[in-house]
Amino acid sequence: MSKNKSKQPKRRRLPVAVRVPGWYYAALAVIALVGSMLIVYSMRNPTINVEGMTVEGDFPKGAADAPVTMYEWGSFS
Repeated sequence: MSKNKSKQPKRRRLPVAVRVPGWYYAALAVIALVGSMLIVYSMRNPTINVEGMTVEGDFPKGAADAPVTMYEWGSFS
């Protein structure tokens, strides 16, 4: 007697898993490392361009030759 193949139970198909190569994760790690190093480096050396301080110890609020004069009406310190 020959077996009828149509009566055998069908195998259940497993879902296809997406395989990501290892170099992809290594590239992501390198990019994250370089990015964090650049952020730390930029925070370590802040560039402040200040010509000087006023007599009161405040930083200048604008150009001396500006067409507008600003007056402070009070000091709350």
